[in-house]
Amino acid sequence: MDVAIEEVSELARKVTVTLPAEDVGKELDKKYNELKKEVALKGFRRGKAPMSILKKSYKDRVEPEVAEKLVQDTYFDAIEEKKIDVIVHPEIRETTFADDGSFTYVAMVEVKPEFELQQYKGLEIEKPNSDVTDARWRKRLRNFNGARPSFVLRKTIMGSLWTIS
Repeated sequence: MDVAIEEVSELARKVTVTLPAEDVGKELDKKYNELKKEVALKGFRRGKAPMSILKKSYKDRVEPEVAEKLVQDTYFDAIEEKKIDVIVHPEIRETTFADDGSFTYVAMVEVKPEFELQQYKGLEIEKPNSDVTDARWRKRLRNFNGARPSFVLRKTIMGSLWTIS
């Protein structure tokens, strides 16, 4: 597995992973063999179709599934190998099966920002003045109580709220 990292911005990285043809070939063969057991091509008994015809007929179905599996199997290993501190799931931009049998994908990731902690001990902080007077407190209490309905026991009239127990 070959992993290349490109710094797109201060917080974004472009991770390009290339997998060798041997690993990709194993996964493709495994998937085609599973498919071979399920599919019945015209002119062939189930499970007896030649692999070349199967690959030609089902390439568009198999390659995306294998690509997804290869990305899932190798992404975290690639991130650990390059010691990238990723904070979100990757955005997989490109998946390519090369003519030589290798597989390449590009993942865009966001990383934790790197910064140096400045001296913070001994700093003086100005505490904001919050004078709470009795008048201000009463006004706030009136506003709070005014927002809540009050219930009064009286004879029922049209439009009253009844509680029946």
